[in-house]
Amino acid sequence: MRSPVLFSLRPVVLAGALLCGLLTQAARADDGQPPADQAAASGTKQAGQPQEEASLPVVRMRFAREQQGDKVGPSRSSTGLNLSLRDTPQAISVITRERIEEGGFATLESVLRATPGLAVSGDDSGRSTISARGFAVENYRLDGLPFDASWGYMERLATAAFEKIEVTRGATGLMAGEGNPSASISMVRKRASAKALQGQVQLLLGTQNRRGGTLDLGSALNDSGSLRARVVAHAEHLEGRLDLEQRRTRQLLLVAEADLGPKTLLTLGHLYNHSAVDGGYWGGLPIFYSDGSRSQLPRRATTGVDWNLWHETLNSSYLKLEHRFDSQWRLQAELSRDMGANRYQMVWTEGAVDSGTGLGLTGVPYFYKSDRVQRNASVNLGGNITAFGRVHELNLGLQRLVAPANWTNRDLIGDKPAMDSLHNWKGRWTPPPVGELYNAGDNLTTQTAAYAAARLQLTDAAKLIVGARLSDYRHQQEAGAWNPVAYEVRRRNVLTPYGGLMWDLSESVSAYISHAGIFKNQTAKDREGKYLAPLEGVSQEIGLKGEWLDGALQGAATLFRVEQNNFAVADADFKIPGTSDPAMRGVQGVSSRGVELELEGRLTSDWRAGASFSHMKITHPLGEPVMSNLPRSLFKLHSQYALGGAMQGWHVGMNVNWQGADVYETTNPKTQLKERTGQDAYALLDLMLRWNINKQLQAQLNIDNALDKQYRQMHPWSDSYLVGAPRSVKLGLDMRF
Repeated sequence: MRSPVLFSLRPVVLAGALLCGLLTQAARADDGQPPADQAAASGTKQAGQPQEEASLPVVRMRFAREQQGDKVGPSRSSTGLNLSLRDTPQAISVITRERIEEGGFATLESVLRATPGLAVSGDDSGRSTISARGFAVENYRLDGLPFDASWGYMERLATAAFEKIEVTRGATGLMAGEGNPSASISMVRKRASAKALQGQVQLLLGTQNRRGGTLDLGSALNDSGSLRARVVAHAEHLEGRLDLEQRRTRQLLLVAEADLGPKTLLTLGHLYNHSAVDGGYWGGLPIFYSDGSRSQLPRRATTGVDWNLWHETLNSSYLKLEHRFDSQWRLQAELSRDMGANRYQMVWTEGAVDSGTGLGLTGVPYFYKSDRVQRNASVNLGGNITAFGRVHELNLGLQRLVAPANWTNRDLIGDKPAMDSLHNWKGRWTPPPVGELYNAGDNLTTQTAAYAAARLQLTDAAKLIVGARLSDYRHQQEAGAWNPVAYEVRRRNVLTPYGGLMWDLSESVSAYISHAGIFKNQTAKDREGKYLAPLEGVSQEIGLKGEWLDGALQGAATLFRVEQNNFAVADADFKIPGTSDPAMRGVQGVSSRGVELELEGRLTSDWRAGASFSHMKITHPLGEPVMSNLPRSLFKLHSQYALGGAMQGWHVGMNVNWQGADVYETTNPKTQLKERTGQDAYALLDLMLRWNINKQLQAQLNIDNALDKQYRQMHPWSDSYLVGAPRSVKLGLDMRF
């Protein structure tokens, strides 16, 4: 009988061969002297010894080829415990600030495209679907606190304000509350740690009339350095890859830190992010013409109009107090208030296009406005305890979330007006008459939770990690145009368990197994406009983790299994009342099984690289396709090398993103038969060249999609497609002082 996980050996063997090759290089390097100034966080492992929490780096000069010290420190994103990546019984990937800058990753979406195990597929000009292990990623966190991703703009956040991005794959309900079994994305904001004036100025020019700049300043505000501040300001503008499209991003981070005592730290900060897409389109381009032939449209084709806009603004304020006791315990209290103001003025197109004339589309305008507030309060207590002659770790916490939201819209008056020929579309379309602004429905979501987690050192080699979360959920929906009848959903005493076992097989390799419960209230609605029942199930993993070169190189191999009930799938051609969004229905027994391989770190003092491979299979109890627009296999490779000799000060780098074919099918309008219309396997190559002019100044060239590969991304529910991004070139100048 074939294994339920290893169902496709060829891609696994190919990826494994590459990873083994990298491991061989690592083993050779391990015979010599490891990099001299690598950080000590989560490096050497001793049984029962507490892990020191890594402090976030301040602005540093990292231009000399001798510079190293980029090991990844402990992470709390999975369990709240202060665990190294090797000691965490779950797959975790960390994208550091150095990697963000070398890759030219300007938005969170560009970071996630390079993250192991994650697939990114565009939905339209303003949105993308991020997925892992076959399911959409909806769990986001800002500095550890849950953040409502249904606001819609997370993937378009600028990266200038963040020190690192941590991605935990699998269910993370212990810390996130509602545990989606795909992944959790934790964004860690920059801190005000500099006790002397330090700064960074970046200027950027590129194709698509791209221009931008970033200013990052940090300094002490008094002689003792006990009061510090940091300002990060970023702006960027570019013409989109489609006709009519213009994109703008503005971001500002203000943060201050005050040492109230030798062991007490107060942090106050505010993050502003504004993302705007003008002239974009909603949905995708038609796959078929009305005669059943495949559409042949230019690469820059669009169904957008010149008055379309997609504007999203985030204002996030936070206050955090942290105190460390002499007994190695740590108390942290945090308050945050996130405000989202979104404005959407878009045209949804429908109809079948004639292959000769390009006519046949009609347009439906929408004028959405959404105002949301999310308030978080959190108290966390963690530290070490000694029992039975060994040192263990305990973490306790309370969380409270309150999130009111409001939607308004204007509806079309009369019939859907016809649009001009798609073959000669210029985007000049007079807005048809619409009605008065109306309230689509106010709602309020609250969540109160208590959680606990413990690392129990059973033996010198074995650690048991257990935890549970007890939550109360409440969602109140007022009567409105989209919900004629008010209703309330209440879930009391929801228990989300977590358990994992780590076993050190040697000084370098550990085995692990973990089990986590899944519970998630759903925002998907059925054909009557009602929310679906909560998603429930289990997520399980078994795997190996390793670290070499004093922790500078880390690797993992994981087999996973996810089982879900009440999983939302499209309900035929039904729409949610009052919208063009598809109605959903819940199905039972949807599962995902797969394998993930990852190797990341510094192989020599001059060479840093990483490779990852993931493969999964999604099954539906009735054999229906699930998430058919997603690739089933992913392979990602990156490498950065510092040249020597006459090329001293030059660095070269590359990223390769390969994804396998999807299984997307569309009904042919002529034959009424299903045809596979998805994207075949393809690879994208990105290149980087950096010149360290001196210790303070560097120039960097990034070429994304260097081979100008043409590919499509299939829209998840509208039987349409989006054109993948063409080649783009960016030239940046970076000065630090």
